[in-house]
Amino acid sequence: MVLQPTSPFRTAEDIDEAINLAEREKADSVISVTPVTHHPNWMQVIDDEGRLRDFVEGGSTVNKRQDMSPVYELNGAIYLIKREILLKKKTFFVDNTFPYIMPVEKSIDIDTPWEMHLAELLFEDETR
Repeated sequence: MVLQPTSPFRTAEDIDEAINLAEREKADSVISVTPVTHHPNWMQVIDDEGRLRDFVEGGSTVNKRQDMSPVYELNGAIYLIKREILLKKKTFFVDNTFPYIMPVEKSIDIDTPWEMHLAELLFEDETR
């Protein structure tokens, strides 16, 4: 298991639940994720001529968020894998990988000064 120090809101319960998920599903790997706040169907790229284009082909034709399939992003909190699988495949992403879904408020991943500031504010709020 890899537990990055940049995920300060992950709890012992999250770790235990990820292990339980791996055992229950006979998973080779479990990786923590969180629901995205901005669905890729509504994301755009800028083409070589400077025009906006759909990031996902035909994505902007979906009008209601409720009609879209849920999408998740890695949150960096938990990476769990069988040792022999990691040594053989050299990746956490194998066919028998299951998601451990965490709420957004526990999924702060500190990689920038802004994220550190946000984490400090959340920590101060929790300790009041």
